[in-house]
Amino acid sequence: QLDLIQFHANITDAQATAAWASPSQKVLAGLIDGRWSEALNEVRTDRLNQTELVTLLQSDGGRLKTRIQAALQENPEEPDLQAWGALIVAAQQGRQEAIAWLETESRASQDNKTRIRELLDN
Repeated sequence: QLDLIQFHANITDAQATAAWASPSQKVLAGLIDGRWSEALNEVRTDRLNQTELVTLLQSDGGRLKTRIQAALQENPEEPDLQAWGALIVAAQQGRQEAIAWLETESRASQDNKTRIRELLDN
C-alpha cells in the first residue's frame, strides 16, 4: 500500500510541475497535490481567466472541497488554504456566502481577510 501511495504521489508531483497547455489544469493539479500557494499564484496571473477558474471550481463534484476542508482542519491558519476555501465557496454558492464563510468559519487574520476579499473581487 505504501508503494501505491508513493506511486500516486510521484504522479501528482509530476503533474503539478509539468508545463500545461491550460492554466486551469495546472491549478487543478496543484490543488490535488496540496500546492496551495502555487495554485493561488497561478490564479493571480493573467494566464488564467476568471471564467476558467469558476468553471473548474463549480464542476468539482466535492473532491476539491473535501480536500480543502480536510486540509483546513489540519492547518486552519494557512493563509493560501483559507483563500482556496473562500474561492470554492464563492464559485459554488456566491460571493456573499464566501464572505460569510470567511467571517464565521475561517481563522483568517484581518490582513488575510482583506487579501481574500480583494481576490474575490477580481
